[in-house]
Amino acid sequence: MTSATIPLRPAHPVKGYGRLLVAADRALRAFAATDAASALAYGLRHGDALVAARGQGTVERLVQEGRL
Repeated sequence: MTSATIPLRPAHPVKGYGRLLVAADRALRAFAATDAASALAYGLRHGDALVAARGQGTVERLVQEGRL
């Protein structure tokens, strides 16, 4: 399959493009969760609402996707 024939959207959004997750995908998910926790902790500790909101948004997306 060439890049010109790869669909822009997956046929089924939950299943993605039908490929299995590789270690890099799982690592990226773990990094996102760690970064979100760090942003929440920093934002709340230092009174930085924007950083805390970014962390909260990431957590919400991960939960919504069933990844957390």
